Amino acid sequence: MPELLALVELVADNYVRARTHAEQGLASAVAAGRHNTAAQLRGTLAMAAAMRGDAAACRDHARTALGTAQPHGLMVPALPATWSLGRLDLAQQRPRAAPREA
Repeated sequence: MPELLALVELVADNYVRARTHAEQGLASAVAAGRHNTAAQLRGTLAMAAAMRGDAAACRDHARTALGTAQPHGLMVPALPATWSLGRLDLAQQRPRAAPREA
């Protein structure tokens, strides 16, 4: 389960390893039609991108994750996706733009 391994690495602040595991699992999840798993992996990729300062990748992964997570009430992928967007806003000195809720 690469999505769980990637999430554990994310929580442990191992962003490079989280990204590696998430990227490895994403292609398989998409190919297998596992949309919820793909959303979770994209949430992890969004946070990893935010931590390395890659705003474009962060926004892309977060929007894709939230596009699946929000309509289905999936908090595990929504949480890191939302946090990653908030982190970008804070890093860019825009605290009022930071999301308040997932």
